[in-house]
Amino acid sequence: METARPATSPLTRMSIVVQPVALRLLQRQAPAFAPRSAFAPRSAFAGSKRSFGSGAHTRGVQQHAHTAPIGFTGPRSAHVAAFVASSVASRASPFRGISQLSATHRLRRARTFATATTAMASSHDARVVTYNVLSSSLCEPTYFTHCAPDDLDPDNRYPRMLEKLEAEIAAGAVIGLQEVSQKWAGKLHVFFAERGYHLVCSLYGKPFNGYMGIALAVPVEAYEVTKVDISRCSDTKRLPREPKPGGLKKFFSGLVEKITGKRPPQSDWQLARNRFNTIMYATLKCKESGVAFGVANYHMPCMFRNPGVMTIHSQLAAAYAQRMAGDLPAVLMGDFNLKPGDGGYDLITTGDIPSSHEAAPVAPEGEKWSTALPYPMRSAYKVKNGSEPDFTNFAQIKDDPQFIDTLDYIFVSPAVEVKEVMPLPHRNDVKGPFPSKAEPSDHIMLAATLTVKGK
Repeated sequence: METARPATSPLTRMSIVVQPVALRLLQRQAPAFAPRSAFAPRSAFAGSKRSFGSGAHTRGVQQHAHTAPIGFTGPRSAHVAAFVASSVASRASPFRGISQLSATHRLRRARTFATATTAMASSHDARVVTYNVLSSSLCEPTYFTHCAPDDLDPDNRYPRMLEKLEAEIAAGAVIGLQEVSQKWAGKLHVFFAERGYHLVCSLYGKPFNGYMGIALAVPVEAYEVTKVDISRCSDTKRLPREPKPGGLKKFFSGLVEKITGKRPPQSDWQLARNRFNTIMYATLKCKESGVAFGVANYHMPCMFRNPGVMTIHSQLAAAYAQRMAGDLPAVLMGDFNLKPGDGGYDLITTGDIPSSHEAAPVAPEGEKWSTALPYPMRSAYKVKNGSEPDFTNFAQIKDDPQFIDTLDYIFVSPAVEVKEVMPLPHRNDVKGPFPSKAEPSDHIMLAATLTVKGK
């Protein structure tokens, strides 16, 4: 027997029919809405049975089980009834023609779309840190002869280093480390994992330096790691090659090497190609704002006696970071073994150097090489303070003169705003050389808070 269907009012039927049309209209109207509707006072939301989460999607709307369905046409609150009346009467109302649709539902939809629009245009403040921790195999008392042996002991230096990292971990910083030895790499994995971090590590060194390498630590609660790349820097771009020597030249070179016991000097291109230093990159996406940016970490070869080699690796590192980041904001940080004003520094911060520059490498005959970068990068400390730090490295090896200068940097792409940088000491305010009780490495830590914008 056929069951009688309940009577449906014309208003209810119209509400059901216009819902798909209403949603399409609301999507077109979305940019016009503010987080709170201009058509009703804030108190109109007081009776709403939905709570809005922090997400930018409609999935962030949580509906209680007793919420009335969209087609509900029962008694309305005074605020909602007043809103419906004003919507029908106003010719400027964006809901004109669909006033029968639940007013509360329209308000909720408007607020959801406005939240999504706001989130898409949001920005994110990222804290980044770079720190050369000094390999546990490179701190012998016979090497750092002007430092106290206790301050060089790796077992004493390691907890002091962790203490410096703790404050930045508490701030949720993305941390780049250089000179991470094999002895310390495993312990650092555990240290960061216990604090909710994911550590990416690449070791490339030799026995004398503890097979040292670089590492990048990312707080997994704050960021989604969507891309990671580790490359040998000299392999990231084809380097020019010298033409093979002819038979006569090869014969005489071999004869000289046999007599003197020394190989002929290598060109800048050969030296640059033979460096094993790796560079790493990660794309990080903030889980709260959805903003993504790229971070690269590098430790440049210490070949200051060969400025052409340093320029080649400066170009390789910066071009790599920019290529990996694509159209995302980019950060390149690390120990670059470059002083302000060096050819490699000028290349990174201006985007190119003239071929007449003393540090500009000369391509072999028949080969081409361009030092130009897609865009120049800026040093965070110089942007914020107007100048680079007074020093980031303070060391004295055996009886050599003390070295105190800036070698470490946080470079950022043009769209990145530098909000603040960690204050660093002046050479007159410290007692060196390092390592010391206060500084467990011969380098000091750098940190910056950067504002990166979403698309």
